[in-house]
Amino acid sequence: MLTCTKHLRLGLLLLVALAAQAQQPEGKLLAGRFWTDTPNAVKIGYMLGLHEYLGSIHPADGKKYFPPALTMGEMVAAMDQFYKEPENMPIPLLFSQVAVTLKANGASDAEVSKLVSALRKAVQQQ
Repeated sequence: MLTCTKHLRLGLLLLVALAAQAQQPEGKLLAGRFWTDTPNAVKIGYMLGLHEYLGSIHPADGKKYFPPALTMGEMVAAMDQFYKEPENMPIPLLFSQVAVTLKANGASDAEVSKLVSALRKAVQQQ
């Protein structure tokens, strides 16, 4: 039964991501506009599905995208805070998760700012 539930969650995540991706310009990843327009329940579902997916495919990536100190609800709130800055809106979700995780894991403000600045420059060049 657990495996069936996992597959159902992954399937729902895939459907949500595909529907959202269809609204994105071609070649663009899900970013801040998707995140801010999405209801909290879907955000938590996205995070849970991604966490489960990364855990099953590449367990080491879980710590890069999900800080052990935060619950999924706290992670969603941290992502909401990240996207309150208009300059962060074009940054794809996965990259914003890295910045949020870095901060939650105790990185200095200077380290986090350096990463966020690099991410902003990278998305401007695309």
